[in-house]
Amino acid sequence: MFKQVAVSLLLVNLSFATSFYEPNDKSFKDGFYAGLKALEFQAKNDGFTHQVIEVKAPYLLVVDIKEKSLNDVLFLQIIANREGFESHLCADFVSFGEFERKADAEDIAQMLEKRFKVKTKILNNIKQIITYPYLYKDFYADILLKAKELGIIVETKIIKQPIKRQVSSKNTNKKQEVIKYMKLKNSKAMGYYLNNADASNSKSFSESGLKPNSDFIYDKKVITKQGEIFYKVKNENLYFSDKDIVLK
Repeated sequence: MFKQVAVSLLLVNLSFATSFYEPNDKSFKDGFYAGLKALEFQAKNDGFTHQVIEVKAPYLLVVDIKEKSLNDVLFLQIIANREGFESHLCADFVSFGEFERKADAEDIAQMLEKRFKVKTKILNNIKQIITYPYLYKDFYADILLKAKELGIIVETKIIKQPIKRQVSSKNTNKKQEVIKYMKLKNSKAMGYYLNNADASNSKSFSESGLKPNSDFIYDKKVITKQGEIFYKVKNENLYFSDKDIVLK
């Protein structure tokens, strides 16, 4: 497919040259390589599909191409690029930059008209332009037609507004924590505190006195190597023996 497109483009660009030169002639070869460069330029400058380009300045300078051949348009883009102009191929015009001041746009317009013998326009308050690269039109035409015949796609259209990226909705709510309470079996029970970092040793637990019955929030269960079981109160250095409490 790409070879067919490349050949068709080169045939357009070289139709004049082939009328007068043999394929081994230097001028023919120069024209052939120029055609390849034109193809390379279009691929790099305007890509293979439509692009929406935001116009931030109030004035956009364009060259009307409705009456021009593709050959002339591509030639204009390449020569202008060598002169330092950034251009984009659209359906009816080639853009040649945006300007904050109309006077600056008029100066460049006069330069383009004088140097390249073209007719320019200054568009006002254009928010965006949509490129129409040559390689899109020819490179994908057969592919899109075949895809439609096979029912893979139904239609193609230009989206003028950027497509918003859809973010998969994930349940960001954290799993609600289940609060457990400890209730003393009697009205009072001996409380304990951890006197060092070794909670696996029963000797690390010291008595802190009798505690009145209350709804203590359960934190965790600790089993010492001696086989004793303690239940910790959340956010406190306070423990109770499993013999004195009931989990609710």
